[in-house]
Amino acid sequence: MTLGRYLIGVVLLAVAVAPLAVGARAARRRLLPGWSCGAARIAAIVIAVAVALLATEALGFASLLYPLPLALAWAAAGLALRWYGRRAPLRPAAQPPGPSPPRERPAARLVALAAVVLLAAQWGTLTISALHHGMLGSDTLRYHEPVAARFVQDHSIDHLHFLAGDPVNTFLPFNSELLHSAGILFMGSDVLSPLFNIGWLGLALGAAWTLGRSRGLGALVLLAVALLPAAPNLAASGPGSGNNDIVGAALVLAAMALALEPRRSIPALGLAGVAAGLAVGTKPTFAVTTIALGIAIAACAPAGRRGRAWALVAAGLLAGGGAWYLRNLILVGNPVPWWHIHVGPLNLPAPPRPPGTTLAHYATNFKVWSDVLVPELDDALGPLWWGIGGLAALGAVLAIAAPGRRALRWFGAAGVVAAVAYALTPNTADGPEGFPIFFEFTVRYAAGALAIGLALAPLSRRAERVARSGWTLAVLAVALVITVAAGNVDGRTVLLIALGAAVVIGRRLFRAPRRPVAIAAAGVAAVAIGWAVTSNYLDNRYASGPYAWANGLHRQRIAVAGSTKQYQLYGRELSNRVQYMGRRGADGAFGPIPSCAEWRRELASGRYRYLVITPPELLGAFSSVTTREARWTASDPHAVAVLHPAARIVVFRLDRPRTEQGC
Repeated sequence: MTLGRYLIGVVLLAVAVAPLAVGARAARRRLLPGWSCGAARIAAIVIAVAVALLATEALGFASLLYPLPLALAWAAAGLALRWYGRRAPLRPAAQPPGPSPPRERPAARLVALAAVVLLAAQWGTLTISALHHGMLGSDTLRYHEPVAARFVQDHSIDHLHFLAGDPVNTFLPFNSELLHSAGILFMGSDVLSPLFNIGWLGLALGAAWTLGRSRGLGALVLLAVALLPAAPNLAASGPGSGNNDIVGAALVLAAMALALEPRRSIPALGLAGVAAGLAVGTKPTFAVTTIALGIAIAACAPAGRRGRAWALVAAGLLAGGGAWYLRNLILVGNPVPWWHIHVGPLNLPAPPRPPGTTLAHYATNFKVWSDVLVPELDDALGPLWWGIGGLAALGAVLAIAAPGRRALRWFGAAGVVAAVAYALTPNTADGPEGFPIFFEFTVRYAAGALAIGLALAPLSRRAERVARSGWTLAVLAVALVITVAAGNVDGRTVLLIALGAAVVIGRRLFRAPRRPVAIAAAGVAAVAIGWAVTSNYLDNRYASGPYAWANGLHRQRIAVAGSTKQYQLYGRELSNRVQYMGRRGADGAFGPIPSCAEWRRELASGRYRYLVITPPELLGAFSSVTTREARWTASDPHAVAVLHPAARIVVFRLDRPRTEQGC
């Protein structure tokens, strides 16, 4: 990337984001007059993200996903929000102010600030690592970033991209990936992608603080919720990656913060529904969670206005995540193609896929729990897994039993529904029968249920007295430190903690005036630092390892068989067209190619220049075919094996013309 292209990216980003931020703030002022501090900021963020996604989806369905149209669309949306916000508020005056919330003790605020610094350092370590050598998370390489890159290449979002033998990932909702696509379009590279989840972590912690602030419990709620992203599973898979568990959890917490704000109104409940809709448009494992949340949000409305609240919340859910399910309905006839729906005359087809084992399958198998599930809980959530799970369960139960707090009861019920839905979700306990070895990696599917329960734990009246105790604050702080220490803590993490503390202390001691000159200087410094980071990132991104040869390729067509980790093959410029090989069938099916002749024809019709054959990383539909695929290709006189690293990855260069000769 040249300096000129980088500066163009900075300008496009500024043109797109600045009007959107200003417009979202203005719209929030009109919708929610009288709101301030954290709740107001969360509302503005939800408005900005929702409007940006809707504008990007509109361009994607029109096949107009290009950098300049996207920047102009975001800017136009921001100006429209600004115009809307400058009109008179929806109601003549704000509601009379209620009693001031109890003040947080200085010690509690200090502990909460230390927790934020600790988590920022923990997540920042892996983020910096990803900015040095590229994102390495398994799901990031398998489908999160390949989907984002394909949106950019197609300039469209209405084409199905098959990524593996199990087509379920093809039909997932892709709100998070679409935002990654926007970053790629603006900057001309994926340099922003490793940074996104740090922002979502900030939203999650900010929403947690806001939930407790009105009751003088902001620090307690923040510390309780912080246990979730600090857990080894999320802390290892979230930062510096395209994984979206933290995205869904942050949006769930944002929906709760807006719905439980004491100054809530019908527009606030509608925005809470939008936040929940954004979560269900991010990951299908949040589907039942957000439906239960939507019911709880609408139930928070006054008795005479619940009809309007139900309508606004339903509209928010559809606006936030409905585009992807509508796309599935149009393309394959089923909004949720990972399930075959057959109820009476209603028959919605679904592609065949291997059955997934649910956690509920082992509900009464105590041997599996003691031998496999409990040790994997320790690996996923840390040595205090029992405390994290128990605190979340206690929070939901106490909220349901909270006397006189109708809203809390509904959200407690939503947490219970989310937990039951997780236990019944396919693939949560996959692996050989009696040995669910993948449970450790699917614990993060419970992020929504855990976030709800942890956030509610200090809020019920029966818990408030205990929660206000200094001992409770100390116990949660120690639990957070133990959970963080259970992950990878090295010298860089300690250095980042020290740096974060120094920045916080320095900001308090030396408050810089917000003058235009100071702001301009900070902006210039940020642009210069950004160029240094971008240059280093692109020089070192996937520069080593078995796929380093593809980093410098430009606009090549690459076929893949075996392993589904394909993102490194897209190249430094993300211009390579990478496709997992298989046969498309009816109803969105995608399976192995059965014969040599068909294999050769698919390679020829795809005009592939390279073929990468690797061992599959998991047992599945394609696990036994890579050897014969290599044999079919090697017998082609126009295929030349150019790479055999450790005899596990074979790369063929496919010279034209390709024929069925030798099959």
